[in-house]
Amino acid sequence: DFGMVYGSYSTGFRSGGFNARGLDDVSVGPYASEEVASLEFGLRSEFNDNALLNITAFITDYEDKQEQIVTAGTECGQAATVTCTFVRNAGQVEIEGLEIEGVYLATEALTLRTAIGLLDSTYDEFIYNGTDVSANAKLPFAPDMTLSLGFDYAKELSRGDLLINGTFKMVDDAYGRYDPSTYNFATGPDIQIDSYETLDLSA
Repeated sequence: DFGMVYGSYSTGFRSGGFNARGLDDVSVGPYASEEVASLEFGLRSEFNDNALLNITAFITDYEDKQEQIVTAGTECGQAATVTCTFVRNAGQVEIEGLEIEGVYLATEALTLRTAIGLLDSTYDEFIYNGTDVSANAKLPFAPDMTLSLGFDYAKELSRGDLLINGTFKMVDDAYGRYDPSTYNFATGPDIQIDSYETLDLSA
């Protein structure tokens, strides 16, 4: 069976609220809801009884994205030597992605699995304390690529079942949080979260 090709459009929101780290009436908020719209196209296919391939492409747009804004203390009636943390509807973000998933039954006992994720995320607008800093902003904790390779081996034995599982996972580097209004990528400090790999085996 070939499977199917599909498309979908969905919307959602994360409700507004109040900033738990606010120090006074100004920094407590409130802030409004953020809204998201996602357009997705995909392929779900089974080439035969042994092979499965799923491909998903999507574009996700955030409007009024809730962002943490850190300012000098004078912005919320405090001393200039301390900081204030606001939550504001400051961002517009576009995320484009591609996900590929494959499963192959190599034998009756052995199943091979793979999953690949590609991500391209950009700020279209980021109003940070009155200034659009989108040109210097990176979406935090959004790696460009993730990869996993795995297998499951299951065999009946005379005294029970032998089950062996393994998964190798790679996550690309990403950025942590920082102040895009003042941060300089050339001089640092280093805010990059290094890529990492993990290998899990069980029997």
